[in-house]
Amino acid sequence: MNLSIHFEGWFQCRMATDPDPTDEPRGVSGTAFALVTEPNFDRVIRFQNPVAARAPGPKVGVQVTNVDVDGTSQAEHALVGARVSLVSPAQFIEQNGAIVAPNTAFIDPLHFLITTPSGISISRAALWDLADPSLSYFDVSDELLQARQVKKLEINVDEVKSASGVGDPLVFVAERVRQLKAALAAETDDNLRAGLEQRLDAFARTDWQTERLYLLLAARVNYEVDLNGPAVLDGADSLTDRPDAERVWRAAFWMGAWDNDALCGYVKGTLLIPTGLRS
Repeated sequence: MNLSIHFEGWFQCRMATDPDPTDEPRGVSGTAFALVTEPNFDRVIRFQNPVAARAPGPKVGVQVTNVDVDGTSQAEHALVGARVSLVSPAQFIEQNGAIVAPNTAFIDPLHFLITTPSGISISRAALWDLADPSLSYFDVSDELLQARQVKKLEINVDEVKSASGVGDPLVFVAERVRQLKAALAAETDDNLRAGLEQRLDAFARTDWQTERLYLLLAARVNYEVDLNGPAVLDGADSLTDRPDAERVWRAAFWMGAWDNDALCGYVKGTLLIPTGLRS
């Protein structure tokens, strides 16, 4: 038997963008920047508990939306509604195009965690080498890098618009600008006003920067990665379709709808897990 855990939601990643270097802490020459009231960038991908979340902006949170067992939907499954997290410090790894193509990126480390209020906790990582779990992308061979190569950026994808609710990116941006102007008119704190003004300025820059924001709102990058590390199945004995900890799991998902103003994006995908009950 096979368990398909479907998940989606908005994530946060506070990071500098090209042409800023990867480790730029505040944002200087790219289109992303830390506001005066915010801490330095850390590039961590957060599916839950965002840091210095920006309003207006999407509500960060990724959860299980549906579970299938051998292709049959299980609406009452114990994992429906569970929180999905990436165990920190998951980061996008691109190195300004030196490692992978621009606008695509590895995620390293990649370690999924699913938790429910009832106490079920399921987690597993994608390891570069089972013989040395401590390896990061800095240490691995070109062969291993190629094995986890991500696909190119796809632009103007209808599924991205539908799933994220972005719809028409031009309308989305116009509404965000309207919200920011309304917030600025009502704000009295000088530091918060400066941040709102900085965000509005980003939308008023040259055409190529504005167009880039529009394009990324309806774009995505696809990932397919084996989860091969030791599996943790706390509380999973209560599941009739208990995940098989011995066989490899598969994570197939996309990340996109990048909201450069809120430093957030949308993720949607499936964890494909063989179970201990086999047909």
